[in-house]
Amino acid sequence: MDVGNKLRAFCDLCHLQVFNSIFRLDYVGSTEQLDSHTIEAIGTKLRRLSMTYQLKGETKHASPDAIYQRYLEELPMLPEDAKTWGFNLVNMFWTSLTEDLKGSLLDSGYKQPAYKQMPTKQSQKQALAILRAEAIKHYASQQHQETTMVATIKALLNNRTSGVAKTLLQTLGLGNGDDTPYH
Repeated sequence: MDVGNKLRAFCDLCHLQVFNSIFRLDYVGSTEQLDSHTIEAIGTKLRRLSMTYQLKGETKHASPDAIYQRYLEELPMLPEDAKTWGFNLVNMFWTSLTEDLKGSLLDSGYKQPAYKQMPTKQSQKQALAILRAEAIKHYASQQHQETTMVATIKALLNNRTSGVAKTLLQTLGLGNGDDTPYH
């Protein structure tokens, strides 16, 4: 192997090491301590997440799973010692849920763990995963109930001759209950 090939091989190895370092910083996070401004920026980003949000003037809805995925994207950047964060992932995730979903979770007996029980990134991640699993279960139940209600209302609206359908249509201001099907 001549000197030119050895030099090229050495440069290729250097490029690979630089690429690995940049990739790790951009996508995995630094192994060094993060400054407080970076941690607070992550906290601010997570605090802004909500199941109900506005996009181009329209109200949109996200599932608890979509919110959870965003949390997982930020988690690698946080230090292992959760006491240095100044926030709690479980509390912030809780505030991102809809009031109906929070009520359903509380009615089922869900209780948030004490902050002192989550001093590490891993313990916060585990508690967050438990809340996410419960939230997904209750969210799916709410979605099913909503779908059932919509199907029932559509069936009533398509049968305008029944007394219930006429009353519903009049209440909703959708007509006087004549025989024209609702579309």
